[in-house]
Amino acid sequence: MFNYLGIHADKHVRQHAVYEIVPEGKANSEVATAKTPTNQISPTPAGGLAPGALLEETPLVQAANQLANYIGPLAPILVKKAVKAARSLDHLYHVLADDVLSTEEQKRQFLDSRQTIY
Repeated sequence: MFNYLGIHADKHVRQHAVYEIVPEGKANSEVATAKTPTNQISPTPAGGLAPGALLEETPLVQAANQLANYIGPLAPILVKKAVKAARSLDHLYHVLADDVLSTEEQKRQFLDSRQTIY
């Protein structure tokens, strides 16, 4: 559905998350291999994890990409906020599933996507 491409700064130096729409016949992994974003979401130490402490940025981008399949382009923003409360990558996925996704089926699929990535 959506593929996260990264952060783009506009002419006013504001940052925006950029996505592309993935055609239904094309898997997200096919698109992601061609355009893999890195270093787009950085955790902040204010009340949460310090950068590089327990989470790397690439897994955060992957979490945002997985979450974007359910909620669209707001996913990186919600991941960035959830990092402040997360104690580990597993905990981050559970926080996102509980706070963002509405149905038990969506939560299960999102949590299962974590296991298939790693």
